[in-house]
Amino acid sequence: MFRRVQTEKLHKAINELPEKQKKRLILHYFQELTYVEIAEREQCSTRAVEYSIHGAIQSLKKFFEKN
Repeated sequence: MFRRVQTEKLHKAINELPEKQKKRLILHYFQELTYVEIAEREQCSTRAVEYSIHGAIQSLKKFFEKN
């Protein structure tokens, strides 16, 4: 039960992220693509992907601190 509630909260938090952050986070953590693979796919720098994913994680942490 607890795990299901936490999973639902995680999905809600992810859905509240900006679209680009959400997409990159999902590609990295759920589809297991590297920063380099995501950057190649999106034709951007690896640093941009890294920064975006880091920002998403910070937003998720804040979400869970509040809820």
